Amino acid sequence: MAGSLTDAEAEFLVGYGTLLQLLDDLQDVTADRAAGHMTIFSRVADGRPLDPVAIRLLNFMDRILEAGTVRFDGARCRSLWRAIRRNCVHLLLQAVASNRGLFTAKLVRELEPHSPFPFASLNKLKRRAERRHAAIKKTWAKRGVRLSVWEAVGEE
Repeated sequence: MAGSLTDAEAEFLVGYGTLLQLLDDLQDVTADRAAGHMTIFSRVADGRPLDPVAIRLLNFMDRILEAGTVRFDGARCRSLWRAIRRNCVHLLLQAVASNRGLFTAKLVRELEPHSPFPFASLNKLKRRAERRHAAIKKTWAKRGVRLSVWEAVGEE
């Protein structure tokens, strides 16, 4: 959208995309293990706590987001960066809340105070949202409403 990117901007965007994929893999670790999908997290989670890789992911997140604030600096970007950082941290916290059994109790206790809601509440909210989404999707399907462009081309 900017027309062109500097090498530094392109490097940041690749790092940010990698960060988002890793956060998604951490959120999906239980499903990935069950399906036999090999990710960094599903491999480590085979009998060992995920604490070390989660901490490394937090450190990677800090480095990537710090690099972004330097490369995309300016007054109008500051609130955007706060929102991006808050969202990334929330994604990690949600992943830990959803997969508590894969982390040590110590790490869960250390991370939970940083969550806007207790982890048990996050899990309840997630299940409620999933049930509502399924009900909406079912209702719309009965009416012939397509939920996404992917359904329109038969790829969902």
